[in-house]
Amino acid sequence: MNPLDTAAGRHKEIARARERIAKAEAAHVASTARVEQLKQEMGPAEYRDKQKLGEALVDGKAEPQSEATRLRTDLEREETRREGLALAATNSREQIGNLVAANKEAWRRRAMQELVRAHDRYQAAIGALQEAREALSNEATMVAWLDSGSSGEAATDPLGGRQGLGPVSFTQTLEALRQDCEQLANHPVARTDPVASPRFELAHGAGAEGLQWGGE
Repeated sequence: MNPLDTAAGRHKEIARARERIAKAEAAHVASTARVEQLKQEMGPAEYRDKQKLGEALVDGKAEPQSEATRLRTDLEREETRREGLALAATNSREQIGNLVAANKEAWRRRAMQELVRAHDRYQAAIGALQEAREALSNEATMVAWLDSGSSGEAATDPLGGRQGLGPVSFTQTLEALRQDCEQLANHPVARTDPVASPRFELAHGAGAEGLQWGGE
């Protein structure tokens, strides 16, 4: 996650500044579109002004109000608005830096507290994962023993019994853990199951109540 997202979720001052930036940028985009629209309307308006002026002069009437003049006024005003919105967005972005500078000590202390909590959660998760793998290995070893009399443990130190794994990414490690889970659950020891599907799959499909020793 972007640290600014974390900061905005934790500190309301940052969240408000980001909201202000978003509002200013959205308004600036809309203003820019309006400026371009007015520019596109200018040429046709000038042509219509000339037509109306010519007709008025021929008919001896007062000169009509200029549509192009009104558009120029609107364009100048909108260009000024656009510049002001750009400055507002810039100022809001600078405000974030100022907020960080003013609150850095307190915010860093809070971040260190959260870091310790996150570290402890991760360590607890690693411990729970280790216990869960051991429990799965014990049950897979038990099934293999019942099937064939083998007492070899399902789990080895390398995930899935694979040797020579080099450094892997975190994503690859998670995938390796998932594969290890499946390989342990289907511990590769000869079984005497009279059915095609491993008992592990049957247990998930039928539930514990549907399974009896020896298929009785």
